[in-house]
Amino acid sequence: MKWINHQTIYPEANINLFCFPHAGSSSTFFAPWSKYFSHQVNLFPVQYPGRDNRMQDPMPDTLLDMARQMAEESESLFEKPFVFLGHCSGSIVAFEAAQHIRTLYGKEPEILFVSASTAPKEYRLRSTKNLPDDAFFKYYDFPEEMIQKENPLFQFFLPIIRKDFALCEAYRYQEEKPLNCPIYAFCGDADKAIKNITLVDLWKNYTTSADFTKKVYEGNHFYFERNAENICHIIEEKILSFRQTEE
Repeated sequence: MKWINHQTIYPEANINLFCFPHAGSSSTFFAPWSKYFSHQVNLFPVQYPGRDNRMQDPMPDTLLDMARQMAEESESLFEKPFVFLGHCSGSIVAFEAAQHIRTLYGKEPEILFVSASTAPKEYRLRSTKNLPDDAFFKYYDFPEEMIQKENPLFQFFLPIIRKDFALCEAYRYQEEKPLNCPIYAFCGDADKAIKNITLVDLWKNYTTSADFTKKVYEGNHFYFERNAENICHIIEEKILSFRQTEE
């Protein structure tokens, strides 16, 4: 499974949850989440190129290319019912991957969960390619504990982080038909990356389903980590409720 790493698979599970990490991150971010789900859900953290076990794989030129490659190279993973979850730019990759999967295979996620992201058309990031590293960290409000300038490993991954953000900054939504699946949005009330959390509400325009929900947590862009257990419980509850309704 080229695009999946740190997966947790149960024989009795009947749905796969694909988790798309944020810029500068990897599948490792979602690996610990398996302890919060029951054996009814398989956890599939998505692994982008250029990191961890895919260190030798070149990064795509755009987020659309990232989503397209993931969809084209993972067909067998969509044979079982599936759900998508994305955090920050991972929400955009998840949405675009869902669009490509629908085009290629006539399937969609049963639910799309998005976190810490405005809707695609409103997704606009200032170009930071000319900013020095210190200014880049400050602009994106990196926590102090994440900035380890003397750490060789941090220095090794810094170009990957900056490449990720360059892809995000270059993204421009291309008009597409809305998805048909419900969309559930999470966000933090003090997230500077979103600027105005009412922009999260616009995700409702990207689905034909009347089932759009937003949950706001206290916290900044990294509220996601502090509330992981609660978020996972909501995700599984929503998945199981949806499946019972469909049956």
